[in-house]
Amino acid sequence: MARVLGLDVGRRFVGVALSDAGNRLAFPWLGYARAAEPSADAAVLAALAAEHGVGRLVVGLPRTRQGREGRSCAAVRAYVASLFPSGGELQRHGLRAADVAYCDERFTTQAADDLMSDAGWRKRRKSKAESDSQAAALILQEHLDDAR
Repeated sequence: MARVLGLDVGRRFVGVALSDAGNRLAFPWLGYARAAEPSADAAVLAALAAEHGVGRLVVGLPRTRQGREGRSCAAVRAYVASLFPSGGELQRHGLRAADVAYCDERFTTQAADDLMSDAGWRKRRKSKAESDSQAAALILQEHLDDAR
């Protein structure tokens, strides 16, 4: 069974989470600053996909409080589309745009920060990468739970 990568895409950073081999649990994996060229980000994700046997991406959509898609959702969709140029890095590793699922991500960043505080991380300064990867894990876990 192919594993799943979860992405929390922001304007400047991307949080990444990875499912376990049975696609039951999501784990925060890493966060990175978005590159100027999407091909550099695609290379990071392609390397993870190849190393961990990933066959699907789940991307959080920052819908409005009313559940509508606004400018932020359009920006996320455009970013994801830029990761899949014809013959690009992700395609060479077997991932296509059709392998992307979107999940409502309202309030995941706040929930991730709350989880980190509850776990005692408030004593040390949390990094943007830690917060974003935790938010990606929440997005991915919701997708995995819905898939069961």
